[in-house]
Amino acid sequence: MQEVFSKMLLNPEKILEVKYIRSWLMVSTRNLLIDHFRKKKPHLLNDEEVITDLLITDLSPEKNLLLKSSIDDILKDLSKADKTLLLAKEYYGYTYEEISVLLNIPISTIKSRIFRLKKRLISRIHRSD
Repeated sequence: MQEVFSKMLLNPEKILEVKYIRSWLMVSTRNLLIDHFRKKKPHLLNDEEVITDLLITDLSPEKNLLLKSSIDDILKDLSKADKTLLLAKEYYGYTYEEISVLLNIPISTIKSRIFRLKKRLISRIHRSD
């Protein structure tokens, strides 16, 4: 709701064009919420995923904790630019095009840097096993 009202304050002339303010508020809020979740791409935990992780991939809660710990250690060693790229793509779910616009870096550069980062992360995780 705060974002909707901040948009209203930034562009008050658009409010004058709105015929039904209540409907406009509801639609604007819904659209902002949808945009937020599209960017974040939340992964909901399914019982099926838990069973698959525990039984098929042999990923016990202890191993999962160790894996997360080693990933955190690896992320600490990355430069700020590399960490920004990796988190924007993998955690927040931004597309290569969006990252390119945000950071003013060519898409091909972003793709190659993220590929090299993933490769380095995987090799470090396997070495720590």
